[in-house]
Amino acid sequence: MKYLMIVLMLATANVSAKDIKPMCKEKWPTDYQMQMYCHNNQVEAQIDLIAALKTNGFDVYGDYTEDQLRSNEVAMIFFRCTTKWPDDYQMTLHCVDTQVEAYNKING
Repeated sequence: MKYLMIVLMLATANVSAKDIKPMCKEKWPTDYQMQMYCHNNQVEAQIDLIAALKTNGFDVYGDYTEDQLRSNEVAMIFFRCTTKWPDDYQMTLHCVDTQVEAYNKING
């Protein structure tokens, strides 16, 4: 089962690149500078989130079973954060970064 692909899709495709622009426009309908700022930050956070997956040992194209991922707390952190913040890469990344850092400090 390609459960990881589900996690990765949640982590990297909840807000597709084509959806970022309208999302930012909706948040900032008359402020073009903020639209641009929002868009740039969301795209950067998306890239950083993919890098965080790789840094934490996930092969973006890996084929992992659901049981393998459920037994990996870092994978579950990614899943919980993408579930909590499905439309916001910045918040998802912040959630992942802070949760993984705390998990590593407690268990390291």
